[in-house]
Amino acid sequence: MRYLCRPTDETIDIAALEAYGRAYATSLGFTIDTTMTLENSSYYPGDRVPLWSMEDARRLVRDNVRATASNLIACDGSIEGFRSNILIEKDGEDGYVIWVMYG
Repeated sequence: MRYLCRPTDETIDIAALEAYGRAYATSLGFTIDTTMTLENSSYYPGDRVPLWSMEDARRLVRDNVRATASNLIACDGSIEGFRSNILIEKDGEDGYVIWVMYG
């Protein structure tokens, strides 16, 4: 990935972002299940994004969790009873993929 500008070169803490995403998902009503993986869960396509700062990364994780919840509510009327897990993978030099699994 190539970008014209880089806001910061802050270290991205993937474990902290996953924990943040799980906490946010819990606040929306999901039950966290860390046994969920890409192989045993449902998920929307992962969001491939550059992450240059933890602040921006938290915002993008929050946006992905909220979008997943909104889609499930639109289909099912509620996220009550849905389990979730957050996975973030490095994808290239500055790129990451944010996955929000549900089931």
